[in-house]
Amino acid sequence: MPEAQLVEEMYDHTLVMLKDSLVCFEYEDVDLALTLKSRDRILDEMNAFTSDKLIERMAQDREHLRSYLNLMFVGRDLSGSAITPRTSARMPSTRPPLKIFAINPCKRRIVWNSPSAGVRP
Repeated sequence: MPEAQLVEEMYDHTLVMLKDSLVCFEYEDVDLALTLKSRDRILDEMNAFTSDKLIERMAQDREHLRSYLNLMFVGRDLSGSAITPRTSARMPSTRPPLKIFAINPCKRRIVWNSPSAGVRP
């Protein structure tokens, strides 16, 4: 099924983002961390494009409808757009949000301030 290639590209993009986020965490690389937001938006655009293509194929090839739907669900899970925005908007957190306490420009390190956990690196 050639449409699976679109989801594979999303998977590759997600995997690179995951590896980079782990590098950001391990080496406290703020510059790399700041690139993740824009790359996440690209992933959302990839998901929208893939969903549009799959919907077009569903209209043309009803025999493989279940396969196209499964590919759409995989793409939505990879991008996180299916669950994250709606769930977080509806369900209030019982814990107060973490806020940036300070940024050490020498080490490019973010220090988080949390009332429940004190100050943590």
